[in-house]
Amino acid sequence: MSGDEVIGREAELDVLRGVVLAAAEGRGGGVWIEGEPGIGKSAVLNAGLAHARFLGMRVFHGTADSLTQLFALQVIAECLDLGGHTMDEYRSEIAELLAGRGSGTNAVLAASERVLALIDREATHAPVALAIDDLQWADAASLGVWHKLTSIASQAPLVLISACRPVPRREEVDRLREIVTDRLAAPLIRLGPLAPPDVTTMVTSLLSAPPGSGLTEALAKAGGNPLYVREMLNALVRDGQVHVSRDVAELDSPKGEPPASVAAAISRRLDFLPRPTRAILRSGALLGTHFSMSDLALVSNRPVPTLVDAVSEAVEAGMLADSDAGLSFRHPLIAEVLKNETPTAIRDGMHGYAAKVLAEAGAPWDRVARHLLATSERPEGWMLDWLVDLPAAALHAAPLIAADLLQRALTAVHPGDPRRDFYLARLTTVLRLQHRLDDLVALGTEALRTVSDPALVGEVAWNLARGFGMSGQSERDWSLISEVLDRPDLVPPWRSRLRALLASDLLFSDNREDGRVHAQLAISEGESCDDPVSVGWALVALMVDAAGYSEALELAERGLSVVVGGDMESMDVRLLLMVNRVALLANLYRYGEFATALSATSALAESAGATTRVLQTQLVAAEVFLAAGDWDQSLLYVDAMGDVGHIQHLLRVRGAAALIHARRGQREEAEADLAAVAHVQYASGVLRLNAQSLIEAQALLLEADGDLPAAVALMVPWLEEQYSQRTQYSRWETLMEFVRLALAAGRTDLAAAAARAADQDAKNSDAPQVVAAASVCQALVSDDPQPLLAAAEYFDSIHALPRVAFALQEAAVRLGHRGDLSHARDAFARAVAIYQELGAWLDLRRLESRLRQFGVRRGPRSTHRKVTTGWEALTPAEREVVRRLAQGLSNPEIAQQLVLSRRTVETHVAHILRKLNVRNRVEIAREAQNRLAQI
Repeated sequence: MSGDEVIGREAELDVLRGVVLAAAEGRGGGVWIEGEPGIGKSAVLNAGLAHARFLGMRVFHGTADSLTQLFALQVIAECLDLGGHTMDEYRSEIAELLAGRGSGTNAVLAASERVLALIDREATHAPVALAIDDLQWADAASLGVWHKLTSIASQAPLVLISACRPVPRREEVDRLREIVTDRLAAPLIRLGPLAPPDVTTMVTSLLSAPPGSGLTEALAKAGGNPLYVREMLNALVRDGQVHVSRDVAELDSPKGEPPASVAAAISRRLDFLPRPTRAILRSGALLGTHFSMSDLALVSNRPVPTLVDAVSEAVEAGMLADSDAGLSFRHPLIAEVLKNETPTAIRDGMHGYAAKVLAEAGAPWDRVARHLLATSERPEGWMLDWLVDLPAAALHAAPLIAADLLQRALTAVHPGDPRRDFYLARLTTVLRLQHRLDDLVALGTEALRTVSDPALVGEVAWNLARGFGMSGQSERDWSLISEVLDRPDLVPPWRSRLRALLASDLLFSDNREDGRVHAQLAISEGESCDDPVSVGWALVALMVDAAGYSEALELAERGLSVVVGGDMESMDVRLLLMVNRVALLANLYRYGEFATALSATSALAESAGATTRVLQTQLVAAEVFLAAGDWDQSLLYVDAMGDVGHIQHLLRVRGAAALIHARRGQREEAEADLAAVAHVQYASGVLRLNAQSLIEAQALLLEADGDLPAAVALMVPWLEEQYSQRTQYSRWETLMEFVRLALAAGRTDLAAAAARAADQDAKNSDAPQVVAAASVCQALVSDDPQPLLAAAEYFDSIHALPRVAFALQEAAVRLGHRGDLSHARDAFARAVAIYQELGAWLDLRRLESRLRQFGVRRGPRSTHRKVTTGWEALTPAEREVVRRLAQGLSNPEIAQQLVLSRRTVETHVAHILRKLNVRNRVEIAREAQNRLAQI
C-alpha cells in the first residue's frame, strides 16, 4: 500500500498552488499550514513543492525536529544543503560561520545575513519556493530569518511555505505566524479531519477495493486523521484482519483490537520488523529525523556493511527514506515512537554513548553536544575533559548550547577542580555574548573571588566590565577594574584592555587627568603585547577628551589603522571606531567622505552580524540627513532600522520621523511616531536629551492646533542647567525654535532666557554651528534681520537646508516689519523654494500667513507641491537602484556595487514599489526598461 496521493484536500491545494503560481509569475507570498500530527501537513506541503518544481521554480525544503531548538539555523542549513559537496561562496561562508570559523561580532547573525543574501540572490535569478515543515521545533535564529524573509518575499518571486503543529505553543512561533499572514497576506490553511467519503476514497486507493461497513466503522476511530487511517489499516492488514471479497474490503472477526492511537498503530507496524532492524532504528531515532549511515554505524556499534540489510528492510517497510542527503524517517512520529518505547534511563545511556563515540571519532562539536543535551546524566569523566577542549568558536556560534553544557559541568566538579575555573571563565564569555547581564554580574562577581588562573581572571574581569558598561553600571565597572588591575599577576592582554575601559570610565566621569594617563598606558601596554583591541579601546576613550571634532577624527583614523583583525573582539571595536568616524565626518560637514564612510560602515556591520553597530550607523544617518534637509533619505534609514529595542535609540529614531512628518503636515504619521514612545517618560531627565526632535514635533503640532502656551511649556525645561552642554548632545538646535514659539506666544521673558542659554552654550563650545544658532536666537529677540541673513549664509555653506530656511523666514518677517519689502520678498522666495523642496508644508503655510500682512505672496510659478508618486518622485539613490534592478541584479548584488547594506537596498526597493505603485522587483525592472532614458 502506498497511498501517497493527497486525498480530500482539493480546496487547500488550490489555495497553495495559487500562491505558488503567483510566485512563479513574479509575485512573492506565503502560506501557513497548520494542523495536528498526521493530519496531512507534510503531504499538502510536498504537493505544493511538486507544483513549484513543475513550474520551474527552485525549491528548498527543510524539516525541524525537537532535538535542534538550541542549534542556531539548523533547519535553514538543511534547507540550503550546507552539508553538500558543491558550495558557492555564500554557502561556504554560512557553513564556516556556523562552525565558528568565520569573522564578525556575532556568528549567528552574520550567518543569518548571508542566508538572506543567498535566498535574495536565488530569487532574482529564478522564482524560489522555500518550505519548513514542523516549524514549531525550529530554533530561534531560523525563526528570525523566516521573519526577515517576509520582506524579500514582498519584493521578489519567493514563496514561504510554513507547516506547523498548533501545539506545543511557542510565543515566537505565534508571533511569526501573525507577521507572515499579515505582511504577505498569506492564507492560513487549517487542516481538519478528512470527511468520511474522503476516508473511503483513501482506503479504496490503498486496498484497490472500497471498505465495507465493518472496516469503515473500525477506521472511524482514526478521527479522519490520514496518518492514523493509514497506520491502523496497515496494522489490521498485517494482523490478517482484512479480506477482500466481491471487490469489497471488509474486517474479519477481530483477532485483536484496532490500535487505540496513532503511536500504537506505528508501534504495531514496527512489530513486523525483525528485532535487529528495530534496534537499529531506535539508534537512528536518537540521531533525529535525519542522519547519516556513518553516524548510525557509530551509535549502533556496528560496521556500515552490516547495516545495509537492516536499513534496506526499513526503507522497504516505509519506515525510512533514502536520498543523497542521507537517511530520514518518513514521518517524525515514527522517530518519536521509537524514542518513547525506550525507557528513559536506557535512552539517557544511549545518548551518552552516542556522544562519546562521536567525540572519539572527531565529529564536529555540535553533533556531540546534541547528545549531551539530550541526556539527563550527570557529566563525568570524558565529558568534563571534552568540555575543557570545547573550541572558543562554539561560544560565538552557539552560545545557548555552550551555556547549557558549561552550567551542567559546573554542577559536576568540586571547588578544587582546576577545570572549574575554566568553566566559570568561559561561561562569563557566553553570558556576555547572550547579553544576560544580570546573570553575568552574579556569576562574574563570584568567579573573581574563586578563580586563581591569572589568564582566566582577566577574561572574567573583561566580560564583567563589558557587562557593567552595557547595563550602565559605570561606578561598579570602575571599582571592579581598579581592583583587578592592582593584581600583580594579571597577564596580557587583559591588563591593557581593562586599563582602556577604565580610561573610558574616568573620562566620561570628567576625571580627565587620570583618564588620559590610563588611556596612554593602555596604548603603550597594548602595543607592547601586540594587542590592537587594547589600543583601539584606548583611542575610543581618548576621543571623549578630544579638543574638537578634528582631533577626535584623527584618533578614530589612527585606531582604524591599527585594529584590522576579523575576530569578534577586533571587529567590535573596529566598528565602534567606524561609527564614530561617520558621525565626526558629518559634524565636520565633510559630506562626500561621510557618505562613503556611512555606506562602508553599514555594509560591514551588517555582514559581521553587529546589530548594535548597524542601528548606531543608521541612526547617525537618519539624524544627519534630517539636519541636512534630505528628509526622504532620513526616512529611508528610519525605515531600515525596523524594530529598535534600545530606549534611547527609539526616542531618537522616532523623533526624526515625527519631526519630518509634522513639518510635512502629515499629522497622522507624526502622531503614530509619538504613540510609539508614549510608554516612555522622556519629558524630563536624561532621556530628554535623546528626545529633542520628539519634543519639537509635539510643539509644532500644538502650535498648528492654536495652542501656543502648551507648545511653549513643552520647551521650557531646556532652560535648565542640566541641559547646557553634554558630551554627545546639545540643546542648541532646539533653542532656535523655542525662541520663535515663545515670541509668537508673547512670552518675551522666556525668549530672552532661551537666547541667553544659547549664548552660554556658544561660549562653552568652539563649534561654529552652535555659535551661529546663538546668533539666530539673539537676532530673534532683538528683531535684527542682518544676523539672520548672515546665519542663513553660514547654514547654506554647511548644507543645513532646514536651518537656512528658518533663518530666511525670520529675516523676511523682520524685513517686512521694517518696510524693506524688496529684501523681504527675496528672503521669502528663497525660504519658500527650500520648504517646497523639503515638502515642509506646515512651515510654508505658517510663513505665508506671517508675510501676507506685508502683501508678500508666492508667485504663480511657486505653487507646485513636491512630487510624491511616479518616476519623478524617485530620489537619485532610488534611481541608481532602479538602474541595477533593470540589469537583473539582486538586492545583495546592488548593495555590493553601491557599498550599502542589503537592508538599506531592501528599504530603497520598498520605497520605489510604493512610489511607482507596482508589486515587486520584476515589475520595477520591466517598467524601467521602457524609461531608462528618462531616469
